[in-house]
Amino acid sequence: MASGVRVIFVLSCLISPGDRVVVPSPVFSFYYQMLDVNGVVPVIVGFEKQAQRFVLPTDAVLESLRTCQGLILCNPNNPLGVRTDPEQLKALVKACVRQDKPMIVDECYFEYLQHSCLDAFSAVRQLFVIRSFSKYFGLAGLRLGYVVTRPESIRELMKVRGPWDVNHVAVKAALFCLQNRDAMQQAHDKLAQIKREIIEVCRANAIVVYESDTNFLLLQDQYDGRLANAFAQAKIRVSDCSQYPHSFGLLHNMLRVAVPASADLKKFLKAILLGSGSAAASVACLRSVEVILK
Repeated sequence: MASGVRVIFVLSCLISPGDRVVVPSPVFSFYYQMLDVNGVVPVIVGFEKQAQRFVLPTDAVLESLRTCQGLILCNPNNPLGVRTDPEQLKALVKACVRQDKPMIVDECYFEYLQHSCLDAFSAVRQLFVIRSFSKYFGLAGLRLGYVVTRPESIRELMKVRGPWDVNHVAVKAALFCLQNRDAMQQAHDKLAQIKREIIEVCRANAIVVYESDTNFLLLQDQYDGRLANAFAQAKIRVSDCSQYPHSFGLLHNMLRVAVPASADLKKFLKAILLGSGSAAASVACLRSVEVILK
């Protein structure tokens, strides 16, 4: 089932209409709609920007949790791309256990992080982890995902599960991906290398770029849309996140770009150089690209 459906699926068993749920934001915008459909009130706690990092204000989340009935956390965050610090995660889980409140963790990008809250907290009854085959495995059109929690909670979830939530084509594709994890890991390592090269080129050319634990990056378009225009001229599709809901200005003039395949990297970096207005660094930059492509 798709990510939004999984949220409805879990919420319908854990949260009642009129309840309040803490939602560190910005987050996947469909969540706000799903909460509204279920009559649940989102209590928004905004991320903070520190230098070139986005930081979760743990104390504010914990304070809000005291008067709410649950917590929804996206880790790594979508659209910010950042992970929740392990100590912060530990504090949030402990608070939910102590207050006996459900904690729903969206781990749709966790394979890029290669770390899960289940590594330390798999025995926690209040924890519900949502995962997807849409991102890392590239099966977005097949709408396949799953929930990980305690067996007793799974039995309760099964009572409201629909009869046709998963199709056989999606299952076959997922099994193929899982049986070829070595190839997936090689692709993961290559993506990480390319992402690091893009970050270095951006910073060498005065383009603000934010560290990401996903397959996308956020670039600040600081020069009257010059960077967005450069991508458009190169026919590279990007997302302007300026109007993202509940972003508290964090995403003003921010472009979200997918990390390209190695075959598209040279074209991608040329667009970055054009958008930065820096021609001097282009020769050195493209030489470094050739090293990656070998």
